[in-house]
Amino acid sequence: MRGDADVLIVGPAALRAAVAEALPRCRSVAVDSLLGGVWTAGQQSFAGVVVAYMPGPRLLSALRAVRRVAPQARVVVAVPPAEEPNARQALDAGADEYVLEPLTRSELEAALQIAPQPPLDDDAPAVPSVEEVV
Repeated sequence: MRGDADVLIVGPAALRAAVAEALPRCRSVAVDSLLGGVWTAGQQSFAGVVVAYMPGPRLLSALRAVRRVAPQARVVVAVPPAEEPNARQALDAGADEYVLEPLTRSELEAALQIAPQPPLDDDAPAVPSVEEVV
């Protein structure tokens, strides 16, 4: 997956912030609910879908539905460490991977299969200065 891919984020605002910080070059669309996530996944082509909901029947059902409507997307479930044993059920329901919270750039890049990207340098000039050229 390209480092500037379209990613669907399904979950709370904290997940959106964590994904945006970890993957600043990705374009993201965020929704709060599992149903909204399934619907949105079917409306646009996403390279990846990151979902953060407690493991259970609703999550498993939503993952199966996302897999049906967005078979091209790499689906990743984010869970707290205490839920890791239950997160394995998500793999059986169609998730490609799970990551433990708090999210890190390297874990998300690996889970979504994004080539590692250098950090953005907001202080770097867009065009070299005369001193840099000479």
